[in-house]
Amino acid sequence: MPDITELSIVDVDQFYGIEINEFPARIAEAALWLTDHQMNVELGDRFNTVYARLPLRTIPHIVHANAMRIDWKEVLHPSKCSYILGNPPFSGLGVQSKEQKQDISIVLKNIKKSGLLDYVSLWFVRAAEYIQETSIQVAFVSTNSITQGEQVSSLWKPLCEEYGIKIHFAHRAFKWGLDKTEKNLKASAVYVVIIGFSIINLPKKTLFTYETPTSDPKKTSIKHIHPYLIDMPLVFILNRSNPLCCTPKIKFGNMPRDGGNFLMTDEEKKTFLKKEPQAKKFIKPFISAHEYLHGKKRWVLWLKNAEPSEYSKLPLVMD
Repeated sequence: MPDITELSIVDVDQFYGIEINEFPARIAEAALWLTDHQMNVELGDRFNTVYARLPLRTIPHIVHANAMRIDWKEVLHPSKCSYILGNPPFSGLGVQSKEQKQDISIVLKNIKKSGLLDYVSLWFVRAAEYIQETSIQVAFVSTNSITQGEQVSSLWKPLCEEYGIKIHFAHRAFKWGLDKTEKNLKASAVYVVIIGFSIINLPKKTLFTYETPTSDPKKTSIKHIHPYLIDMPLVFILNRSNPLCCTPKIKFGNMPRDGGNFLMTDEEKKTFLKKEPQAKKFIKPFISAHEYLHGKKRWVLWLKNAEPSEYSKLPLVMD
């Protein structure tokens, strides 16, 4: 029988972290000690003995700091690091604090259109800087917005082309909750992705997809994982101000700029026509994205190409 202490080669002092709030930093330390104890109990059970590392002689290295303002290499040198993992803040463009916007201007200063990016993007950039010339593997939970639309080219083009990032595995969007019960899923409206990456290229990547928010993921082995989290070579779709072919430019779309005065609900339309039935020919259905998506009805007083001599006789229309 081997000495059981020689089998327990992972200890809490091998874990380093950065946490901006003091109390969660201390909670993280306690959680690591608790997990260490649970693993020691399990190890003892495997060998039908009691094993505990008491008294506690090692401590985790959880630094109380803003992870975007501290040099990660001062916390742990990359040469001593194996893995980076985390669940960074998800703050989108409209809900970022003043300090978070300052973090973005510092970390993403060399990235075009960085103002469009979610705050979570900063962790991907900081990690990409940190893992250069190493075999460190990284995985982050993130909002799915960084794998959609304009954010993909803004964030992932420099990550892949300048830092050499390769996505090894990814979980496509699923609903974030404490567990997979409907009760908890309804309590949370956040859809997340999990993305694992490094600068090393692997011949096979793994993509996890979910048929429903509560289903178990389906695992697929593929050659490429594009930042859109699909099996596709690395091609980025960029926004353009000029058309690709010989077609007129769009100058401005259709937007109601009447201050809401020409728009009316179904009830308002009925009341209006009761008082002024001659106006019927000037009232048209109004369908915007809201009406289309939610099955609502709205109407608009539409006077384009109408003869002034006709509507000038209608007091409510003139009003």
